[in-house]
Amino acid sequence: MPIEAVGTKEEKESDFFLRNGEVCQRWQAFIERNYGSIVGKYSAWALNLQATFVKNDINWSFQINKSTLTNGNLVTGNKPAETVVCKASPVKYFICSFQIKEIQVFSIKNLIDGIKSREVPGAPTRKLYISKEDIDASNEILETLDPIFTDKLISLDFNLYQRLLEIRLEGTNPDFDSLQKVISAIK
Repeated sequence: MPIEAVGTKEEKESDFFLRNGEVCQRWQAFIERNYGSIVGKYSAWALNLQATFVKNDINWSFQINKSTLTNGNLVTGNKPAETVVCKASPVKYFICSFQIKEIQVFSIKNLIDGIKSREVPGAPTRKLYISKEDIDASNEILETLDPIFTDKLISLDFNLYQRLLEIRLEGTNPDFDSLQKVISAIK
């Protein structure tokens, strides 16, 4: 089932509808270049796409969402209204679990668990969190994932035991060339 456009005649002529359609076309082209499949719907108000493909014996899945309304508020904070969640499995490339996420000022749990942190080039509000035993692997992790280190990176999580890599990006229009570099590098 292809990507479905939903809306009245007037809505389909709006700039919002046309922009969401362009986002869908870029995602469709990216997924098709990777010989995958994509389905979903979009309107002037939102888009919801699901895509999958296999590269280097790794299953890649993408959930692309955009909405004009969020579940946040001024007290609890707004959730990003545009997100991309990318999951890859089984990833055998990395040798340890790690997270890249918003900088934590101080965490007793990290101290007790022996978690070390490193700066992430290109993403000044994010840090790499990794066990002190695995800190030597951090250079290779940062080099491999470097193309997606931008201000759009929300978080990145790798679970060694599940062999699952999860990347969360803000916005629905990432730098597809950078994303492709990371996908191609991970084997």
